[in-house]
Amino acid sequence: MYQALYRKYRPTNLDDVYGQNIIVQILKNSITNNKVSHAYLFSGPRGTGKTSVAKIVGKILNCTNLKEYVPCETCESCIQFNEKNSIDIIEIDAASNNGVDEIRELKSKINLVPSIGKYKIYIIDEVHMLSIGAFNALLKTLEEPPAHVIFIMATTDPHKVPTTILSRCQKLEFKKININDIASRIRYISETENITIDNDSIYEIAKHSNGGMRDAISMLDQLLAYTNNNINKKAVYEINGLIEEEKLENLIIAIFEKDLQTILNLIEEYDNQGKSLLKLSEELIIRLKDILLYKILNKNDVEKKHSYISKNIDKIDNNLILTIIEELN
Repeated sequence: MYQALYRKYRPTNLDDVYGQNIIVQILKNSITNNKVSHAYLFSGPRGTGKTSVAKIVGKILNCTNLKEYVPCETCESCIQFNEKNSIDIIEIDAASNNGVDEIRELKSKINLVPSIGKYKIYIIDEVHMLSIGAFNALLKTLEEPPAHVIFIMATTDPHKVPTTILSRCQKLEFKKININDIASRIRYISETENITIDNDSIYEIAKHSNGGMRDAISMLDQLLAYTNNNINKKAVYEINGLIEEEKLENLIIAIFEKDLQTILNLIEEYDNQGKSLLKLSEELIIRLKDILLYKILNKNDVEKKHSYISKNIDKIDNNLILTIIEELN
């Protein structure tokens, strides 16, 4: 059975984690110095590595032949983890049933010692979805946790987690992954899988993944199926419902020339093609910010993207650009 690329290339140790250098260093130091917290809260946008890192930490802490922060991959605990059969790493999905039953079961088994490793590690995904009752039950456990228990909670919305829970956790905030880190990973996967893809397409995948590595790799997988292993920039635009650069420039020109009829015609054309007008707005904002930066900082990226704009840059009013961006937002 075919294995999705995002699952095949999920990181298996801390050195494989992209774009979260500060968090990785904190965890490495904590593990190496034996100063691991009894509870962590990983927060941040989806696809940035929260659950993957939680699982890696669980694997490291229970490795019986650990060297600093690197799991041996050969002990019984590591083998169980790699086979997705670990009984000392328990995952709870708070999004299902508000986690009430799982938290009750957790409380009833919390004092059971680990079977192989040193710890029982409870990973609670989307922890902000727990009910008030489940949070209250969890709080009592966090206040006086057994020495062999570690909680790692993950959330995309930390503001919904009660302060009583937050105050008892070490909080690590995962950031959106930058385009270069995502592009580097996509390039590595493409080379390993012998995928035909050019650098422009890699950059476009990274740019339109919204800072999520998982989304970028899933997009690569989808493009692989769509193009039959010959990915190009046009395919990236098509699969994401994006406007091609030349057509987008025509719209920008019409806006600056205040050609209302052309603007309406182009928007109608995009709409009839099934393009997302929301994505069109987002792309316009990105391009207009590029132009504004070019005017203020004299960056030369715009010259390559917008020949008309680079020739007429002095005629374009900064206030007009700012007004358009504000309206599109």
